[in-house]
Amino acid sequence: MYHRKLSLKSLRIILRFPFSHKGVVACLFFLLLTVYLPAQTRQQLERKRTELEREIQASTEKLGNIQKDKHSKLEQYVGIKARVEKRRKLLTTFQQEIDLLDSLSLASQSSIDSLLVIREKIKKQYASLLQTAYRMKTGESTWQFIFSASSFNDAYKRWQYLQQYKSAIRQHAAALKETQQKLQAQQSKIEEQRSSKVQLLTTQQQQYQAIEKDLKQTNLLIKKLDNNEKKLAANLEKQKKAFRQLNAAIEKAIQREIELQKVKAPQKSTVEKEKEVSTNNGFAASKGQLPWPVSGGKVISNFGRHPHPKIKSVEIINNGIDLKAKNGASVKCIYEGKVVSTQRVPGYKNTVIIRHANYYTVYSNMAKISVRRGDLIASGQSIGRLGSDGNLHFEIWHNKERVNPVRWIR
Repeated sequence: MYHRKLSLKSLRIILRFPFSHKGVVACLFFLLLTVYLPAQTRQQLERKRTELEREIQASTEKLGNIQKDKHSKLEQYVGIKARVEKRRKLLTTFQQEIDLLDSLSLASQSSIDSLLVIREKIKKQYASLLQTAYRMKTGESTWQFIFSASSFNDAYKRWQYLQQYKSAIRQHAAALKETQQKLQAQQSKIEEQRSSKVQLLTTQQQQYQAIEKDLKQTNLLIKKLDNNEKKLAANLEKQKKAFRQLNAAIEKAIQREIELQKVKAPQKSTVEKEKEVSTNNGFAASKGQLPWPVSGGKVISNFGRHPHPKIKSVEIINNGIDLKAKNGASVKCIYEGKVVSTQRVPGYKNTVIIRHANYYTVYSNMAKISVRRGDLIASGQSIGRLGSDGNLHFEIWHNKERVNPVRWIR
């Protein structure tokens, strides 16, 4: 009979399963929490990676602008070295992301393994419940099982156990379904992590190749810089030689003129002496108000000692200032005076020295000159023209002392 096949004892055994529906949910929550927490760290790494990629892009754009200038090899070298350093930092970030993905994958796999164990236990219990349910359907009716009880109290207990039995079937079915869904979610997450890792590894390899390319470029630039340094050193020596020749020529011309004026001094008339004093005082009084020797010019090399514009470890001395103007620009006398020397100096082309009593102005690097020694020159009068480089070397002397021209012109 049905009530002999399915006793209260057998129902109690079936209903004592260790995994309740609430227990399964709690277990799943704990497993998923171990996977979710590192996501914050991954987001931080992704933000850091994005920031580094922006910096590399900015460095690349800046380097592109620098490379347009053929003479800025050193800046290119510094720019590439900076980009290589940023790429290396980016590679470190990539590796941290990959390591994190590996740990996340391990955590996800651990969750899957635990879920599989839970699922198998639930499946076994669910199968046992279904088998019992099948026996109940194929046997006598449940009501007969209830009414065959020896007492009303026993019948009520049988009815309660049957209700718990049906509830257990529903709970196991829900738990099995939920476990299956969580398994699918974890498997999808692992696939996503694998895809992200493959993408990161590909990008990482591209960065390695980019670094290798940058390093080859830096090696090439180092060779060019070495060659440029040799050329610059040779040019610098040539410039120093030309500077010494110009300085010697100016000193010689001024010294000769000073000695000549000493010889002539006793022979000068009162008018000539007054003119000398007037010119001398007028020039001195015009300090800071004298016109530029070229229109629209700008200072490209200042007076005195300062670093070489291309070789920072080398200092150069400038007895005047170098001005940049238009090609072929007219060079004008800044104050009335007399031409005491015109000569050609290697490296400085044509040079004109004009005397203003005890002051002298020097105009060098002119392609053409239009005055001769002994000519009286008015203020603002053209004395020559610049060449195709548009550069003028300009000096002011007070007797044998060099002064800073910038303080004299307006």
